Amino acid sequence: MKKLTKSIGLLAAVTGVVIAFAMAPAPKQAVKSGSTNLYWFDPEGNPDGIMDEATKRAQCGEGQVLCSLGFASVHPETGEPEGTPIQVDGKQN
Repeated sequence: MKKLTKSIGLLAAVTGVVIAFAMAPAPKQAVKSGSTNLYWFDPEGNPDGIMDEATKRAQCGEGQVLCSLGFASVHPETGEPEGTPIQVDGKQN
């Protein structure tokens, strides 16, 4: 009987530790805003790659001419851009 009581006590202690770890909050991870990859299209509507906005701005350079439009998604069947575009201006090619 003493051995059974010890076994039940040990099982309860182990279960408590497992539950404590399971209920602990997950560590928070920093998310950089603006680092989301977008689907880019040139002014004529041709695909121009998948990259984040900062990379595309660096490619386009400085200027006032429409360089590229970025979209969060494309239609899975047609490949057409969907959603509100993010416009990146740059130098004229």
